[in-house]
Amino acid sequence: MQSLEFRILRTIQQHRLLFQQDAVIVAVSGGPDSMALLWFLNKLMPDCSITAVYINHNLRPDETTAEQACVEQFCQTLGVDYRYASINVRKHAKHTGGSLEECARALRYKALNEMCEVCKADTIAVGHTSDDQAEEILIRLIRGTGLKGLSGMRPKNGKVIRPLLEVTKQELIQYLEERQITYCIDSSNASRAFLRNKIRLDLLPLLEQEFNPAIRKKICNTATILQDEELFLETKTSECFEAIVSENKHSRKNQHRIKELSVTTDMLEKQHPAIRRRIIEKMCWHLGCRPTFKAIDAVDQLVSHGKTGAELHLSRGLRVIKTSGNVVFIRIAHDKRKRQGAGGTFTEQVIIEADGTYPVSSLNRILQIESSAHYPEESAQHGLVLTADHLCYPLVLRAHHLGEKMRPAGDPGRKKVSRILSSRKIPKYLRHCFPVLVFQEKIIAIPGLTASEDFKPKRHGSHYLIIGWNKLKKEQ
Repeated sequence: MQSLEFRILRTIQQHRLLFQQDAVIVAVSGGPDSMALLWFLNKLMPDCSITAVYINHNLRPDETTAEQACVEQFCQTLGVDYRYASINVRKHAKHTGGSLEECARALRYKALNEMCEVCKADTIAVGHTSDDQAEEILIRLIRGTGLKGLSGMRPKNGKVIRPLLEVTKQELIQYLEERQITYCIDSSNASRAFLRNKIRLDLLPLLEQEFNPAIRKKICNTATILQDEELFLETKTSECFEAIVSENKHSRKNQHRIKELSVTTDMLEKQHPAIRRRIIEKMCWHLGCRPTFKAIDAVDQLVSHGKTGAELHLSRGLRVIKTSGNVVFIRIAHDKRKRQGAGGTFTEQVIIEADGTYPVSSLNRILQIESSAHYPEESAQHGLVLTADHLCYPLVLRAHHLGEKMRPAGDPGRKKVSRILSSRKIPKYLRHCFPVLVFQEKIIAIPGLTASEDFKPKRHGSHYLIIGWNKLKKEQ
């Protein structure tokens, strides 16, 4: 039978968790799992720079002093660097509305990452065992999850490693007791107020007794299979994502930024449902939104059956909009002093005193105005062309007013600017990018879109105005 040390070293090597000379932070609570983890890493990886970190969650004041002393004494025995950190879980839970479990985990990993920076460590080692794996998978199944969730915890996830993931808690306890290594018992592990404890104390023993004595092993074996399948599907999703999803970033005045991803409706609909849902999820993740199954399904329905202009509002300010031929995911990051919808606004007034170029950095555009005594034969190459016989400077570039009208070139009558933008298939969230150019409060053009019929150029005129509306280049 292979020794416990051999199996743990095999896990480390097989999954490339650690290499000699690496600097590693070890999260040590004083419990049997983390004490065993520190022991094994110190023994199996002697050339690593190891720092043990005890984190006080301030939840069990009657026990933390003894735990801290136990961990510190063990570090002195092993000759390992010891560090201490304190986090206020209850305060964070009250502030965020999260559960104690969720907040404890978030703050714990935040503290461990900060300790990584302080100690210049590459890796964080945690003491999850195969029992923790079985419990975690059942928790995710009960709460609802997909293939990624059912594949459980991976031996390595970013800088977090789990060298004990293929051994049981009982094996570790037996190993420690045989060597008379002291450890602590967390009293909160006996509380059925937490779902994980109810699964550990009630559900798993019931499944072992009534259905399969090897249920923990079977669950972990299933997770191993699903991890490979998840990796395959994630690779395919990433390849497809890179091929069909495009990214746009628009900067705004007052530090407003639009983060935008778009994909053509046809290309997304062609994907297998499994890949399509993953692409939708990935687009949400890229924009800082963690979508639920219901949200992903709603977006999928929007793609397949939604009308042009239909819009979904997801969490964290994410908007999903179906435009003509595309599905756009958009999120605006803005200062906390102002609330702004996905559509945005343009509040500047640009005074045009003479021919020249006028950067409009808030829209990432540049307005180009050029006078000419000759009719431009290739007007499409230059931009919009207006007759300027009755125009003079200054002109003003501004946002259109509510209900404001103009007569677009070639149209029989006047229309509201908002209707013109709608008829040109400009989605609502981009309409602020089309301000109007006015002369004495009369709209003469919507740069980049249309000129006014009242200023339609005539070939035998004496003066013309050429209006360009292009993306602002970095050097400009």
